[in-house]
Amino acid sequence: MATAPNPSVSLQKKLWACCLWPGLPQVCLRGAFSGLILAVGFGLLLNLLLVSTLLWTELVSFSIRGAGWCALALFWLVSAIGSWRWLSHQEPAARIERVGNLFNETQQHYLLGHWFEAEKGLRQILERDERDADAGLMLATLLRHTGRWDEALMHLEQLSRSDDARKWDYEIGCERRLIAEDQERADEEAAEEATVDAPTPSEGAASAPHLAEGTPAATLPADEPAFAA
Repeated sequence: MATAPNPSVSLQKKLWACCLWPGLPQVCLRGAFSGLILAVGFGLLLNLLLVSTLLWTELVSFSIRGAGWCALALFWLVSAIGSWRWLSHQEPAARIERVGNLFNETQQHYLLGHWFEAEKGLRQILERDERDADAGLMLATLLRHTGRWDEALMHLEQLSRSDDARKWDYEIGCERRLIAEDQERADEEAAEEATVDAPTPSEGAASAPHLAEGTPAATLPADEPAFAA
């Protein structure tokens, strides 16, 4: 019985086939504008050479056409190798699927308050792709819940400088405000505890040594310093 092809494997083959056209892998996988310019430029140059070779041969000389084809072939070869190397450093489809499953599991741990498991999963995701804004914001929120405010602010600062996190600008501002409120509340509680633990004046007087009964209250004249011999 024939089995259905794995969608992730089919997607990988399509991505590798994109390397045959310069700039196409960057457009398909990342939507990069530079890849679009490269792909369009290669197409225009290819069409120009085809027209000058097959239709209007009188427009350019044979030597110029030959140099153009050599330049195009060299450009295509260099671009194909560069695209292949670039694509090999990107996340394969199977790993992308695993990251998606890991994020869902981590989100469940987060909602249940399992902070250790949630943090472990989020850090694994960020190790694979440090630009993952969703995981970065969730990690900063988790750090706020666990009272690690300095580390949370550091992650929020990194997110604010990332273009991938522009959609979370409002949430990043809210997290910073909540961290400031938590820090202020913690300072107030610490001050109240310090006030409660401090000894009152009556307690200080009670703990002072008492003079023995019958001892004169003072043995020096009133105008004499206490440290006089």
